Amino acid sequence: MNIIKRFFICIIALIPVLSISAQTLVYNSVNTDSINSLFIDSFYNEQWKDVEPFVLKKNITLFSNNQKEHYNISLLKFKNWDNEPGDFNVIKISSRVQTDFIQTDADGWYYFNTEVATSDISKPVYTTESSDGCTFVLFTGVEISSEPPFLTIYALKNGKVTLVFNKRGYINNISTIRGKSDFTFQLNTLEYENLGDTTPMKPADIHHLIFTDGKITYQ
Repeated sequence: MNIIKRFFICIIALIPVLSISAQTLVYNSVNTDSINSLFIDSFYNEQWKDVEPFVLKKNITLFSNNQKEHYNISLLKFKNWDNEPGDFNVIKISSRVQTDFIQTDADGWYYFNTEVATSDISKPVYTTESSDGCTFVLFTGVEISSEPPFLTIYALKNGKVTLVFNKRGYINNISTIRGKSDFTFQLNTLEYENLGDTTPMKPADIHHLIFTDGKITYQ
């Protein structure tokens, strides 16, 4: 009887742990310091020569917080980088509060794309705005050597730009219901033993990025 009681006590004790591991907070716009560094991988940058001045590829004006704030987003490419992958490898964001936030990555980004839709120059980024006035801006990277592309996410709020996510993974699908956006996020590239096989050697490693009420959670 004591063994059975101890077994049930262990199961009950594990429930909170399982809940925590199943859903991890990536970012909460209420507390702008709540950045989870586990979800930010490094960009590929070196001391490149003769890459400036950067070449402008696309300009975007983004309005946020019920039109109260606006951000200028410039997508640029290194000079003499035309034969390298990516539509752009410089992201420049400015507002009335923060001017010329710049992020570079030699591998670069494509205009926003998912596994179910090709990139569209008229929609170079994906945005989702929360009820508290925070707008998340998403960029999709380049797939190199069969590695998934990076997904890069910035939070824009009160005129400030914050990097909150930069991890490799494919966006398989996006669904939005009643202000909640669910991104199906696949971490691995499927590989097959033989040409024509329909079953991959390893199954898809699927997770979810959930956007709701100014928060991003990872499941």
